[in-house]
Amino acid sequence: MQGIAEVTDAYPPPRYAWYVVGVLTLANASAFIDRQVLGLLVAPIRRDLGTSDTQMGVLYGLAFALFYTLLGIPLGRLADRGSRRAIIAIGIAAWSVMTVLCGVARTYEQLLLARFGVAIGEAALAAPALSLIADYFAPSRRATALSVYSLGTFLGAGLANLAGGAVLGRLDGHVALQWPIVGTIRPWQSVFVIVGLPGLIVAMLMATVREPRRRETGQPSDAVAFSVVDVLRHLRGNRAAFLCHNLGYALFALVNFATAAWLPTHLIRTYGWSAARAGLTLGTLTVTVGVAGVVVGGSVADAMLARGRTDAKLRVGLIAALGNLACGTAYTLAPTAAHRGHRSP
Repeated sequence: MQGIAEVTDAYPPPRYAWYVVGVLTLANASAFIDRQVLGLLVAPIRRDLGTSDTQMGVLYGLAFALFYTLLGIPLGRLADRGSRRAIIAIGIAAWSVMTVLCGVARTYEQLLLARFGVAIGEAALAAPALSLIADYFAPSRRATALSVYSLGTFLGAGLANLAGGAVLGRLDGHVALQWPIVGTIRPWQSVFVIVGLPGLIVAMLMATVREPRRRETGQPSDAVAFSVVDVLRHLRGNRAAFLCHNLGYALFALVNFATAAWLPTHLIRTYGWSAARAGLTLGTLTVTVGVAGVVVGGSVADAMLARGRTDAKLRVGLIAALGNLACGTAYTLAPTAAHRGHRSP
């Protein structure tokens, strides 16, 4: 117990550690705003660029996931050896600029290339951010810290729908708008510009984050000395755990991202909702119920761990997956939507 206390005392001051989590949460929110706002813009993009549902699926899914996945591994390796805050700051600036470029795309091909750029930038966030949090918090408080960081997922997704719904609700979808530098663009393009620009402020905030000492590697120096062979050997020695964990959470993410991508369109096509109403409704639910779920999940995991449940985080994830299975199936079978007779403008 004394050894644990000594390690815990060595961590940075809690107030500053939580400040870092706050900045990283803003970065995560920015990433998810830029990533998920596309789901609300399917109809106007199809109208103006003549795209199909399959092409929109490529924009939202394959084009993003391919580059995000492939770049995530080398960027994670780079974070093991270099400045994690610098990697994150560059990534935020990159995805923010590329989101703005989505707003000036005139063809499907240009929009596709810009989405590639968003994915490449966002690949620089997850591994360095999780590594920073692990070095700022003791294991007994880490689940709560990670749950706060994960709030960015739901805040970002919710704000993407809220911002997109508000813009589309106020502007005629056929009216072109004049922006400085950007030029004349349509309302759906303005949504990309509006959600992309604030990310540049978050990128600058990363300059206030200090690089902590690396605590979880067992290495004598701050730079990680593990070789790729060491990593592969560790993965091979724990292949059952990694396979089940990664495959399980990949399927969980598949359901979540597919829902986020197409639920707005489902509400519009099936129940006759306007894009503005779908965005405002889904955004409100995400930033309230979604955020509450993350906070509760992290707190429950830490409490279970304190009571000796070493598999607490996996248990919470399993419970969440079962709930997702039930609710994710139910919404597709609903015969009506709430207040179907009311149409927002």
